[in-house]
Formats: sequence, C-alpha cells, structure tokens
Amino acid sequence: IEAFVSTDREPISEAIALRAVEMLADNLPLAVADRGNTDALSKVQIAASMGGIAFTNAVLGATHAIAHSVGSLHGLHHGLSNAVALPYVMEYNLETCPARYAALALALGAERGGRSDAEMAVESVARVRALNASIGIPTDFAELGLGGDEATVGDITEAAMNDPCLAFNPRPSEYADIEVLVRRCVTGAL
Repeated sequence: IEAFVSTDREPISEAIALRAVEMLADNLPLAVADRGNTDALSKVQIAASMGGIAFTNAVLGATHAIAHSVGSLHGLHHGLSNAVALPYVMEYNLETCPARYAALALALGAERGGRSDAEMAVESVARVRALNASIGIPTDFAELGLGGDEATVGDITEAAMNDPCLAFNPRPSEYADIEVLVRRCVTGAL
C-alpha cells in the first residue's frame, strides 16, 4: 500500500503493489485461519515478495517511519508495527491522493457502486481495518503495551521524523503532524 502511494512510485512498482494487495486481500485471512492451506500460504508468500519488489523500487512512507521507530525504541515486531500503523497513516494521507486509495479499495474487494474517489478512499481504510481485525491485529500500540504518555509519543515522533522513509510519504509532514499521527497510532484516540 505504501509503495502504491509513494511519491517515488513508477508504473512497474504500482502494478506489482496493486496485485500484491489483491492477493493478500484474497488469501491472508485464509492462510491465518488454516495453516494447512498451502495454496493460500503460497499466495501470501508470493504477495509478500511482490510487495518487497514494489517498495524496493518506490520506497515507503510514514507507516514504515513509525514502525521503524516503534521497533527500535520498544522492540515490537516490524510487521505487526506496520499493520497497526497502516490504517492511521492511510487516513492521514487520504486527502493527498484519494484516487490512489480508491484504487486500493477496489484491490481490497470493494465495489465502486457510484461512489466518488473520496468515498472509496475512506472504504480502503475500512477494508484494511477489517482485514487486520480478521487476522487478530491490535487496533493500536496501547494494546501491545505502549503507553500514550507524552514522552513515549515524543520519542516515537522524533525518531519517525528522522526516518528516511518519511520523505516519500504522499503528504508532506511537519513535526506537529507526525506527533498527532503517532498519538493516534499509540492510543487510537482522535
């Protein structure tokens, strides 16, 4: 998802990223629910490889800046940290590139049904949250033991601001923006 909206994206990374999202939407819940489903597991592995190819060519964004920071400061698993932060960062970026998030909603299985790009962009966030819930991903970092105190939020924000991935996020960000975003990721609060 980050590769698809990255400011450094290009047509090949876009195509690979979008297909990886489709494959994950179709197979990740099956693979988690039934570890014996080798077809679903194989498709998840292929999609993960495709995602890696896409982001190697397009770079990442605020989700990874936050996940890198949470991982280095608090030892949380990188994939889990990305999954928790992703829907919040998507919300944060919606106004910047609604057509891209609308395309992601379609890749995640949504029907357009006459909805605008902005409406579909919001749907993409809902689809990611539903996918996360279906595989047991916590809704925020507090559920993983991180406190929402100012020191914790400040440390994560400072580290995220210094992460090179942030430069490729579609929405340009100042410290205050990222601080609010980090607080949302940690506490879930608006």
